[in-house]
Amino acid sequence: MMIIEDFYEEQMERNLRLGDIVKGIAHTHPIINTPFLSIQENSNFKLEISNSEFLVILTPCCSIGPQFFSLAPLFEIHSTIFNNPYFYEDLTRINRLVAPKNAITKANYLSLTNEEKAKYDRASPTYSFKNFFIFKGNPFFKSYIRNKSNIYDYMIDFTRVFYVESKNLKGNGKIKKNFEKIKILQLSVDIRHQLRLKLSHYYGRVPDEDLPYVEL
Repeated sequence: MMIIEDFYEEQMERNLRLGDIVKGIAHTHPIINTPFLSIQENSNFKLEISNSEFLVILTPCCSIGPQFFSLAPLFEIHSTIFNNPYFYEDLTRINRLVAPKNAITKANYLSLTNEEKAKYDRASPTYSFKNFFIFKGNPFFKSYIRNKSNIYDYMIDFTRVFYVESKNLKGNGKIKKNFEKIKILQLSVDIRHQLRLKLSHYYGRVPDEDLPYVEL
């Protein structure tokens, strides 16, 4: 297995940064079927505790701590992504703007009318799978099977972000000594910027119903 040279830094900083891959942090998420609207009401919910092997820091570098930072767990890549040969060829293309016609399968593009094809061809580059970001394979990630191939890349989902509180966070990403071992990989400056841009796009989208009232 080869690591893409420009994806991760060879020499990591001690401080935590946006996009760092970390380990050793448990997380919870509630499953709520009935809203808990007052103390008197009965609520139907479950609280699941997970210990994902690896997680990604999603708090901007200068905002990490004191005490709090946000993370998202790494998952195996969804099988639907492999239906598009353009992404299958290089899964990290999902992290960057692509021509709209490449965001759909070739079969879907060929099934369009000439007018629809022309619209796709004129459209500006866009993100596909807007809530996903791909992390290249590395010596820490276990392989798994997709499309009868060994895959080493993993992904995060921006909809699954949570926060952690720890007295080991000093602020501006600085950490106490007993917290140093959680960090295993640091993104390169270029890839961290790609993550920052896609996060900004994901949270900065304006719904159509708001457009008449928002100055862009």
